[in-house]
Amino acid sequence: MICVECQLACCVDELTVTAWVVSDSRSFVEGQTAILACQSDSHGDIQLTWMKDGEPLALDDDETGDGSTLTLSDLTTVDSGEYVCVGTREHESVTSTPLSISVTGQCLLMLPASYKKSDKSKVFWIV
Repeated sequence: MICVECQLACCVDELTVTAWVVSDSRSFVEGQTAILACQSDSHGDIQLTWMKDGEPLALDDDETGDGSTLTLSDLTTVDSGEYVCVGTREHESVTSTPLSISVTGQCLLMLPASYKKSDKSKVFWIV
């Protein structure tokens, strides 16, 4: 009987989910694309979904996802926030560690139509 209990315990695995940003940074500028990825090494039929700021993510035209990846195209500042991947299997679910995404607006420089190199004005580029 002890061997049977041991074998049953070995067959049960804990549901785990890991999420990450497929990029070198979690900071983006408007218009860029962010790709988030999620996976579970657990066994069974696991459904992966995404949430933003604690709410289920309703995908629009600039967002696509199959559960394991979430592509956020043409980012705007509204896309800033905390994203989590949720793994669900039968009657249990687990949430990944939150991924904070920051999107800043584009900085546009407008010069007067009469701007000439000889003007005394100085233009500085900040990168």
